[in-house]
Amino acid sequence: MSERGLKFQVAVRASAGGAFTFDIFTVSGEPRTLQVNRQLYATPADAARAGYEALAAKGLQTPDIDEARPVSGEVELGVFLPLVLVGNVIAAIVVWHAVGTLLG
Repeated sequence: MSERGLKFQVAVRASAGGAFTFDIFTVSGEPRTLQVNRQLYATPADAARAGYEALAAKGLQTPDIDEARPVSGEVELGVFLPLVLVGNVIAAIVVWHAVGTLLG
């Protein structure tokens, strides 16, 4: 089967020993796994990076080249700060109503 026109993604897997590996699979066309890697990496980011390097070495396309970057597992600041702000606002509203009920 030709890989032309197909798009691929990297999946990071955890092993029983706490190390990580990657698989390369299709995300367009007939679903199938192209490569299962047996080499172990210390972190998920290392495994993802190796997977994307393997994709690049094979000249395979990812769904969106800008999205095809290793995932570090860290929460981005642009997502984290609004979540904290919303959580604080909700907590303040709950406390405000609780205090109002106790005093009123």
